[in-house]
Amino acid sequence: MDDAGERRQTRRICNRRVRKGTAEIRNWQESARPNCYTPTFYVNTISSDARERAKGRRSKWNLLLIPFAVAGIGLSWYGLTRLLLMLRSLFFPNDAFLMNGTRLGNIVTHVSPAFPALGVGLVFANVCVWMIFPARQALDREAGGVKETGFKTSNFALLKFTGIISAVALPLGALGATSYFYLTPQYITYRTSILGQERHYPWAKVARIETACWFSRGEPEDSYTLLMQDGTRVGILESHPDFIHAYPMIASALSGQAFVFDSSGVEPGCERSLSPTWRTLLTSKPSDSGREGTLVSPSGPWQ
Repeated sequence: MDDAGERRQTRRICNRRVRKGTAEIRNWQESARPNCYTPTFYVNTISSDARERAKGRRSKWNLLLIPFAVAGIGLSWYGLTRLLLMLRSLFFPNDAFLMNGTRLGNIVTHVSPAFPALGVGLVFANVCVWMIFPARQALDREAGGVKETGFKTSNFALLKFTGIISAVALPLGALGATSYFYLTPQYITYRTSILGQERHYPWAKVARIETACWFSRGEPEDSYTLLMQDGTRVGILESHPDFIHAYPMIASALSGQAFVFDSSGVEPGCERSLSPTWRTLLTSKPSDSGREGTLVSPSGPWQ
């Protein structure tokens, strides 16, 4: 029996959900029995079926799947990300003047929806092409030569794949969405994830401000970190427009407070690439000049 036939036999036995101990299961060696309920089994099954379908695809109608798949994946990715960002916004109070996710939280929030979006987008593409009658006829003829690769079977497998991936990716995205900070005139709030509690720090608890500017793979990067007296680090430069808009209020909240300003992380080469305004922000201690609105917001931090 070839690999494709063995996979189909394995899938048929798994789908029958036979009782443990039946003769059909007992005939398998213990090491050869498939684990029918793991993501690996379903992902490998879907991948093998996709390869079988690809071998038989000759119709030009298949090219129509590409734009629909790209649109479906993109829209699904955007929609799921927006839902996670809406979840995050529920935790921000009305008087917060600067709020965002942590750097790691933002990465997880924006990347994790891509995996379920892949399955949703492919199903969307299949349905859109299926609604075009000539395309449906051509693709049905192709699928007729490969067992278990018809429209319903393929989409059911994709939905199953999407469900399994979503069970992992979306909770992970929720953890990323609930990793955030926000600043109010009274305090700084920081949270690692929904599994932890919010930590509130009065502005008097800021012991140190550390700024940095460096090149990563030829691209400039920067950071502005508040170091609290208990050692907690809160990076607040996640959006350049939001940060420069909030900077006068940050300077006002820090006015009269005793803290150390450390700009040693600003590399000379990176500093030269900064615009005058951002050079001031990253190399000078917040002062009343920021509160008075003398800073002019440039289009970006780089010259």
